[in-house]
Amino acid sequence: MQGPAILLVEDDRAWRQTLARHLARKGARVHAAATCGESMELLARHAVDLVLTDVNLPDGRGFEVLRRAAQQAPPPVTLVMTGDRCVDHAVLAVQLRVADFLLKPFALDELDGAIERVLPQRARLRRGRRASLPSTAALLPRLIGTDPKLAHICELVHRVAPTDCSVLIVGDSGTGKELVARAIRDGSRRATKPFVVVNCAALPAALVESELFGHVRGAFTDAGTERPGLVASAHQGTLFLDEIGELPITLQAKLLRLLQEREVTPVGSSRSVRVDVRVISATNRDLGAMVKAGTFRRDLYYRLNVVPIALPLLRERRGDIPALVQHFVARVNLRRGRRVTGVAPDALEALCAYDWPGNVRELENLVARIVLLRGSGEIAFEDLPLRVRGLRTDAQPPRAQVAPRAIDVRGVLARYEAALVRQALERARGSKLAASKLLGLSRTALLERIRKLDLPLY
Repeated sequence: MQGPAILLVEDDRAWRQTLARHLARKGARVHAAATCGESMELLARHAVDLVLTDVNLPDGRGFEVLRRAAQQAPPPVTLVMTGDRCVDHAVLAVQLRVADFLLKPFALDELDGAIERVLPQRARLRRGRRASLPSTAALLPRLIGTDPKLAHICELVHRVAPTDCSVLIVGDSGTGKELVARAIRDGSRRATKPFVVVNCAALPAALVESELFGHVRGAFTDAGTERPGLVASAHQGTLFLDEIGELPITLQAKLLRLLQEREVTPVGSSRSVRVDVRVISATNRDLGAMVKAGTFRRDLYYRLNVVPIALPLLRERRGDIPALVQHFVARVNLRRGRRVTGVAPDALEALCAYDWPGNVRELENLVARIVLLRGSGEIAFEDLPLRVRGLRTDAQPPRAQVAPRAIDVRGVLARYEAALVRQALERARGSKLAASKLLGLSRTALLERIRKLDLPLY
């Protein structure tokens, strides 16, 4: 059976010859070029199955070769290799539908693995079964909003998902990093394979290496049986390393080996285990600053940060808050059998004005709690916690002022009484007995006021 036709574009003569000999031994028909010009000539004469190109060439950039190769029908699959740690290169490679991204120096078996992964795509194209990518809406059904920052993230996820590039998701807690990671997995060829989440901050310090890479029997005290580890359990799937900035620097070298060699060595073993995983990592820390401080390996940072995705804070896209609130209200109504009809204008205004230090997760949890407690009707301004209403929890009652026109004294007093009862219940974390003591009332009197004022039972 005839091997695949490969266009190899590499200006370093020694490395080009090494790669050409290796690919030829694997049965490939290799067309080698050192420049963009030579590559264009070869593409004009030969149909190829795969393009393996460097980025920086003497007469241009490898991306020009990719654009020319895309004009073949069907187009070849493409692999990009480079020693230039430039994020812009990675993003452009994704935009050009590059199947994988190899950072120099890489081992020849790493190249073999990449080719084995991407060549089936070419076979599907030859049979006319052009793989359709899931739509952005299908990949991110829970990413609610129309902010331009969100639209850019959706587009990037849609483009990067079908590749095997490493992705680094950066954002504060609660911005949806795991949601984006799952969307990338769902749009990849690994969609039906394991998705293993590793919270690097939660791993016990004494067992972190064993938890990640596994151990053999007798490797340490209490190691009575062999254990494969979380990395091996993600074989052929996706490994999501959350809070990667918390990984001890002593273990970062082993993670780097996983990315470079696609293998791990269990604790207590002298033999390595081959693992095929795509690595997506996330952090709320500045890894670049950690690299400068010497607490995070520079080479590992570049391996992880092939394609960066930065998630915005919720307060940076306040225009999406109304849609998020509506979505969360509808979901809690459906799941918990509540009948909340909406949000009063002044309550929605307060929700949009609040800074949300916990981001979307904080908003989601707050809306869920209010809907559960209210049960039906419209969410009112008084249903919101004091911090969201812009009030200090230790604030004194406001000084009474007579308005220049007639006022509803009973209504004002009822609202003031309701605010005091709510504040007491919040301070007491829902305990009726503790709240009654704060107000100087009996528990029975407090319950009567809650009923009279039609307040939700905390």
